[in-house]
Amino acid sequence: MVEDRETDFDFVRMLLSRSPIHHYELDRASNYEEGLEAASRCGYDIGIFDFNLGGLTGVDLLQELGARGVRLPVILLTGDDDPSVDRAASESGAADFLCKSTVDAARLERSVRYALKHAEVLAELRIASRLLVNISEEEKRRIGGELHDGLGQHLTGVACLAAALRDQLRSESSAHADRANQIAGLVNSAIEIARMCARGLCPVKMEQSGLQAALEDLAHHVRQVHRIDCRFENDGLPIEPDPESALHLYRIAQEAVTNATRHGGAGIVLIRLDAGGQFPSLTVADNGCGFDPDAPREGAGIGLRLMQQRAAMLGGSFEIQTLSERGIRIRCHFPRGRPDEG
Repeated sequence: MVEDRETDFDFVRMLLSRSPIHHYELDRASNYEEGLEAASRCGYDIGIFDFNLGGLTGVDLLQELGARGVRLPVILLTGDDDPSVDRAASESGAADFLCKSTVDAARLERSVRYALKHAEVLAELRIASRLLVNISEEEKRRIGGELHDGLGQHLTGVACLAAALRDQLRSESSAHADRANQIAGLVNSAIEIARMCARGLCPVKMEQSGLQAALEDLAHHVRQVHRIDCRFENDGLPIEPDPESALHLYRIAQEAVTNATRHGGAGIVLIRLDAGGQFPSLTVADNGCGFDPDAPREGAGIGLRLMQQRAAMLGGSFEIQTLSERGIRIRCHFPRGRPDEG
């Protein structure tokens, strides 16, 4: 519960103690920042937010959690029967809103049970999302394998034939030898492109050497292909998430880098993995043109939503910042252990 007044917190705890809901734990965050931290990184079933939290509101907190990809059913507590406050609460996307001056144990119980039902729906959606993402990853692996083993092998055969034809034409002093040499060069270039595409679809480095090696390889790939300054850094502390979490983190970094190079026109991209602190983090920052995360964009921000979804599947949080100087920074905090399947 996010409540800056201890008396109101005690009031809600008292109401819960009088309701038929016996098995619960009620934690308190005393301000907006503590509430944002707790709701972003802890596995609560529902949240109860006070509408007034100093200069900010529970609605602001709810919107910030949504921007981070945190899907938490929330009950908003308003102080008065103010129509404008009630309207803002009802339009916020909260599961329910209650007025402190009129709420009783029965009303709070119904609201909590409704929010818990909402949490069950969200859990089912997370399971469905995980299934869809897993299907997508399997398809990427299949296509990557086809590119590498299927198309790649055919192109290698064509390149060998072109090289043999070039050598024969040269031995005959044919004027067409240079044209055959050009064909061989183009086919070899196509082979390299197919390999790079396969590597992007199926990051072999990660399967062989882990997440950090895969992120280093991603940075190298961006330097080679896009000719920009892309670096990978870490704080030197050991961290190796489970394979499923590592793949989600790699895809988040890959999507962020793609946005920076393809849409942001960035000349510098930094990928950083920090293992220190209670929650490790993945950060991708660039010096591109940036964008307003809340502004409507072509494609409705599908890549951004996918990053948020992957962060949620990790059991972590996702935030995006427009840098004051230039560019965008995305950051994903994630737990050290494997997230719950729910």
